[in-house]
Amino acid sequence: MVKKGLVLSLIVGVFFALTTTIVLAAGYNDPLQYNNDALYPQGPHGGYTTSTNKCKECHAVHLATGMYRLTRADSASQACDFCHSETSGLATKKISLNVNGHGIDTSTPDPVVAPDDTTPTPYSVPAANWGCDKCHSVHNNSVVKLADELTTKLLKADPNPGKTYFYYNPSLIDTSTRSTPQKLAAWCSACHNANIGSHKTSKQAINASGLTITAYGHDTSETSTSLDANGFATSVGPDDAVNNGPNCKQCHPADGGSSFPHKSTAPNMLMSAINSTKSNLDATCINCHNTTSMP
Repeated sequence: MVKKGLVLSLIVGVFFALTTTIVLAAGYNDPLQYNNDALYPQGPHGGYTTSTNKCKECHAVHLATGMYRLTRADSASQACDFCHSETSGLATKKISLNVNGHGIDTSTPDPVVAPDDTTPTPYSVPAANWGCDKCHSVHNNSVVKLADELTTKLLKADPNPGKTYFYYNPSLIDTSTRSTPQKLAAWCSACHNANIGSHKTSKQAINASGLTITAYGHDTSETSTSLDANGFATSVGPDDAVNNGPNCKQCHPADGGSSFPHKSTAPNMLMSAINSTKSNLDATCINCHNTTSMP
């Protein structure tokens, strides 16, 4: 009887051990299990093999705490916050939404329209569905390495599917290296077409009231505007038919925060965060334009 009881106890113990293992296997991994090192350069965002266990960092098969694709949150806009929010303390690359940067306020379901997007097919999605995955491929699929970036930064090769592009051209991407000769400003134009190009180039733009109009804008190029020792723009000739305009980042540096274009202390991510407001833009303009030399 003692032996039978011992055997029964062992069987019960093994059962509970296996059950516990199965339950734990259904949950999440330690989110710091895979860092961006030489062995796993994408961290949890790619590099999946038969010997890795990365999927469980973000997804749980049976014990997910969020309803969005079995992740840790209920929406795409919140799923990345577990590791990438300013308060998470888990990831080295921390991004904070809902500030005066490129973040979207996910508290309202209002449609989001990219500023100065151009027809046809403007980028418009419900804010509740907006998140990091609108610009980034979280699984490192179909990404692009821009000419002025060291890595792909998980940027989507086609961030605005169905768009008729004027400046960004996904067909220029080398499918073997994922590299393109185009730079970040051109990629931004996938959603901000009306904000890049010469001031003499007309665009069919959608204004703040949702009306389609013929519009012109400040010269904006893929290259950086040359600055003199005092920080003022050089070679600015508005009538020379040459686009010497700045790139997006020169005017919208997202200063005061994480990294362009994720966070800023200034409205619209404009320069001179302390002095610039939506009704006081001279502080931004005189960063590059020397008023004493104007005619």
